[in-house]
Amino acid sequence: KRLDLLHLLFGSALAVDGNGGVVLAVDGAATVGGPQAVTAYRSSDRGQTWAGPVTLSTAGEEALEPALESRGSGDVRAWWAESSAGGNLDAWNVWYRRSTDGGATWAAKVKLSDATGGAAYKTPAGFKEPYGDYGEMAITSTGKAIGIWGEGASYDGPGGVWFNREQ
Repeated sequence: KRLDLLHLLFGSALAVDGNGGVVLAVDGAATVGGPQAVTAYRSSDRGQTWAGPVTLSTAGEEALEPALESRGSGDVRAWWAESSAGGNLDAWNVWYRRSTDGGATWAAKVKLSDATGGAAYKTPAGFKEPYGDYGEMAITSTGKAIGIWGEGASYDGPGGVWFNREQ
């Protein structure tokens, strides 16, 4: 299966595990003017053939800026920014999911951006806006995930870079 995604893409992330498994996460709308979703494609043969997509984000919400990391054999972690409460574009959160089979299936999503204060743009519902295009994912030597992302009052700021780690 050839990936013909260029007309849909805004943001993307790529991760390769130690056995040549590849996962590609992309954000984009399925229809012109529709909400962006984060979806994942996977390859178990170093990108020769592809399966998917698997939607990681919540249907009907805006979702963007995915980050990925993988290690070992099929251990993949992903995060992305997603609007809240029916598409509220003034309340975003960062969500995390894990796959242990190379992206074929994914665990339920977990909120990473769980701080409800500490900056003027944060509320219990989320932060005002993804800030810039900052963000990354890592996996520690003990197998714990770390996500880092930008959030702020607007895309232009002011804002900050926040992180959270798996317990």
